Amino acid sequence: MEKRAFLAILISFAIIYGFGAFFGRKTPPPTAPAGTGSGQKAVAPPAQPSGGQAVEPARQVVQELEPPDLPAAERESKVRIETRLYKAVFTNRGARLVSFRLKEYKDFERQPIELVCGEAAAKDLLPFALAAEDVATTMELNSALYAADHDAIDLQSFGASARLTMSTRLASGGWVVKTYEFYPYSYEIKVVVSASPDLKGLSIALGPGLGNPSPDQSKNSRLLRGTVLYQREGQIKRDGDKASEVGSVEWLGVENNYFVMLARFASPVKAASTAPYEELHKIKAALIREIPPRPFMVYLGPKDYTLLRQLGSGLDRIVDYGYFGIVAKPMLRGLQYLYRYVHNYGLAIILLTVFIKIILFPLTYTSTVSMLKMQQVQPEMTAIRERYAKKKSIEDRQKMNAEVMKLYKDRGINPMGGCFPMLLQLPVLIAFYNLLSVSIEMRNAPFVLWIQDLSASDPYYVTPVLMGVTQLILQRMSPPPADPIQAKMMMVMPVFFTFLFLNIQSGLVLYWTVNNVLSILQQYLMGRFGLVPARTKAKK
Repeated sequence: MEKRAFLAILISFAIIYGFGAFFGRKTPPPTAPAGTGSGQKAVAPPAQPSGGQAVEPARQVVQELEPPDLPAAERESKVRIETRLYKAVFTNRGARLVSFRLKEYKDFERQPIELVCGEAAAKDLLPFALAAEDVATTMELNSALYAADHDAIDLQSFGASARLTMSTRLASGGWVVKTYEFYPYSYEIKVVVSASPDLKGLSIALGPGLGNPSPDQSKNSRLLRGTVLYQREGQIKRDGDKASEVGSVEWLGVENNYFVMLARFASPVKAASTAPYEELHKIKAALIREIPPRPFMVYLGPKDYTLLRQLGSGLDRIVDYGYFGIVAKPMLRGLQYLYRYVHNYGLAIILLTVFIKIILFPLTYTSTVSMLKMQQVQPEMTAIRERYAKKKSIEDRQKMNAEVMKLYKDRGINPMGGCFPMLLQLPVLIAFYNLLSVSIEMRNAPFVLWIQDLSASDPYYVTPVLMGVTQLILQRMSPPPADPIQAKMMMVMPVFFTFLFLNIQSGLVLYWTVNNVLSILQQYLMGRFGLVPARTKAKK
């Protein structure tokens, strides 16, 4: 049974590590700061975007609208937007977004995080760029100077929404108008694009890319830098490495581990994903192939499960907790509840670990008792195996197995009693791993001293070493295998776990370390009060 326990542990952690390689995620950012500013304000109807369906006034065919009578722009300029939640900067060259910094989320330099991808921006690839059916028109659309009706919009203390209108006339005589509507307390922007009838087949881009990882983070294969995702026929899909047409979608966007830029529509529109340059093959853009004739909503902000759920359209499913989401979601709610009282997610993890340990105590107690009983009957099991050691026939093997099972039955032993409870704890560990990888609450969440981000690994490897020490102590307190070779292998496991956890999120290492400490205390108390059978020493 000890061999089965060893294999169960080894397989469990191999699965965990495999989950990390394919589903684990990390994020981050830094780039040029966005400026602030206040100035003229254009007041729209005093409304916030509603959760659920996209804001949609009466149907209008925007291609038939005339552009506003604005003076032509003579030079490039910036329009600065500031709300309670973010600072945004638009350039009038192409009426595109050049900076979008979230006030409540910091990069690893403790500055407001920048969501516009700097690597793509350096190649003049910006959000809300237009694409036409021919390259020349596309270049003109995004290089033309648009006239803006405001120099700056300040919504920090203003209750109503505000609109920014930017328009241009092309050399061909065609025209384009882009209207952006901002809200003081929302990450959503209402977008309307109208154009002259001769400009057919226009597309508008979300991205390319999202956020700005540091050079070290860019080496992380689990890091999402600009993955295109969309919902088609109620199913969320993520696009692969190659550009492709994705068909009609209810919404689409680009994401990284913790943030997303997405557009949602009242009715499905055609869309595509594209990789603008080969050297930016990991940074993709989402293209709205059919610009809707009505306003559509663009969300640019955190992948906050609660916020996205309020918006409806199944957007909360963007936060992917993996196959054990049914376990991860209650754990997240538990952490959020505890955080309201202790104001530290590290302490919340410790308290949640205690709670989980209490819940799983019957399983761990059963496992310990079963392993001790198995150890007590090892001499008899060894004698049975030695009796049949030289007999190779299938019939003799069946007789040996029958004798072993009779021994288990006579002693009241469940042969799976030592392994099954441990395997039942595996979903908790994987769920915690995924929760730390994708939950915005864990991003940059400090604990104590040098641990300033529970979603990142311990920079000094202190907690993995402490975890290894507690694992070694627990290993010595656990029932030893009767087989000396297996006993030596089990002694190597703490070293294996230590190396495995070196680059795992410090929040998960904290959870496992506290779990080990509680297991040590549990083992001691069960032995102290005679709650488990007496141990026997393995033969050498």
